[in-house]
Amino acid sequence: MKKSKNSIKIQRISKGLGWLFYIGTFVIPVFVVFYWLGYNLSPIQIINSALPGSHGGAMPQMLELNSRLLGLMGDLPALVVMLLSIDTLRRLFFLYARGVFFNVENVTHYRKLSKLAFWSILANIFDKTLVMLALTINNPPDQRVVTVSFTPDHVKLMIVAIILMIIARVMNEGREIYDENQLTV
Repeated sequence: MKKSKNSIKIQRISKGLGWLFYIGTFVIPVFVVFYWLGYNLSPIQIINSALPGSHGGAMPQMLELNSRLLGLMGDLPALVVMLLSIDTLRRLFFLYARGVFFNVENVTHYRKLSKLAFWSILANIFDKTLVMLALTINNPPDQRVVTVSFTPDHVKLMIVAIILMIIARVMNEGREIYDENQLTV
């Protein structure tokens, strides 16, 4: 069966994305660990711009080791979900790179991505709560902050998760039709 130009282009782009996701599985955890353990060594401008919700000089300039470790622990669940998502995307795009578009594996990866998107919401809520506690744990009593928030970004991610679930079902239907067509002479 001859491949179309579009199929060849999809395969080429997918291979590049697959390798990008593969590299990301190693780079991202290292960045997160170095971010928290090297927090006190980073220029304050980088720290203020890297943390969501920071407002100029509102972030502490130095953090004790217990705060940095608590921040790292707070980031771990979200990091694990992100790495699982990246690995799933890597597997999906390597399938596309091999020209596998309608297969049970593709459907499985889309289903897994939709579940990971939901888990990402919970991990992000936990992450932001623990990070805020880490940033203020060494403050004097009555100046420590614990926040639990459900933001519009969480709603957006929930919508993406639902869309991914629907795509998984559509892909499964496409796979069934593709399998039937393969048996047709």
